[in-house]
Amino acid sequence: MGLRARLFRQAPSLPAPPVGLTSEVPGQEPAALAQASEAVADDYPAAIEAYRHCTQWITAAAAAVAAAFVAGLQLTALRDLAWWRTLLGVLAASVVVGCAGWVIHCAAKVLAPYGVTMAELAKSDLKIAQGGTSLTVVKPEVKQLIEGAIRDNSGLLFPPGVKTIVDLYDLACGRRLRGRQDQLPDQETAQVYVRRLVNFVELGETRRRYEALLGSLPKIGLVGLAAVSVFVLAARQDRPDPHPKVTRPLSAQVTFTTRKDALRRSRWPGGCAGQTVAGTAVGGTLMEPEVATARKGDQCPQHRGTVGRDIGVVLYPK
Repeated sequence: MGLRARLFRQAPSLPAPPVGLTSEVPGQEPAALAQASEAVADDYPAAIEAYRHCTQWITAAAAAVAAAFVAGLQLTALRDLAWWRTLLGVLAASVVVGCAGWVIHCAAKVLAPYGVTMAELAKSDLKIAQGGTSLTVVKPEVKQLIEGAIRDNSGLLFPPGVKTIVDLYDLACGRRLRGRQDQLPDQETAQVYVRRLVNFVELGETRRRYEALLGSLPKIGLVGLAAVSVFVLAARQDRPDPHPKVTRPLSAQVTFTTRKDALRRSRWPGGCAGQTVAGTAVGGTLMEPEVATARKGDQCPQHRGTVGRDIGVVLYPK
């Protein structure tokens, strides 16, 4: 049987306490009942610690992911980019760190004690019994526990003859209840049940916060992953063009191949074969520019065309 089922249903193997804690055998004290109650109540703090131990691992993992991301940030690369890319990268980095901070915030709520007191439980129980619904008086999580789980586990959380938190609180404080004192537990036993009830409420709230933490992890993970992807794209440096283009006129010298047939296939005069001709690069790429060449003799007239690597080499003098 799972831990949750063990803690939130009445244990059938638990011996029922006698009606009234004064034994029918003279001289017998209710110490055995108190010890049995303490043994059952020990399950609640152990379960609380189990939730918090798991939460510590989640917190450590979230902190490690955030630290690794921050250590790998290259914010200096953002300043050399366009302003909108810089802004997008900063926002994405902030979202990633914020996701880790949110996980740590939710985990801290699990690790922190809930801090409910028996007086608060008694006050809430009384307000609920009187029909109070104001959340400033009755905390919603306490109201749910009182109306649901506590009522379903009354045989485990309340001694025989006690049906309300207010009565249990009065007995633990040493007050007498009208007309039923001979059938009710003494103050020491009532305090044992008080500790169990407080631990039960603490466990219920710890479990609720832990489940809220687990429920938020997939959403936070998706948001964080998307933010990391945006940051990587925003901070990506543009690769240099392997074929830079001619963006302005450049002085050039073209040395043509000696193969006239190759020149004619590229629509260059065959008479330019083997010649070095001055010209101006006006388009294309630096490796294969479009060049306007000057006239060089009768066989190599003025011409304009693309100089491929198969017909010549273009140099750009300073």
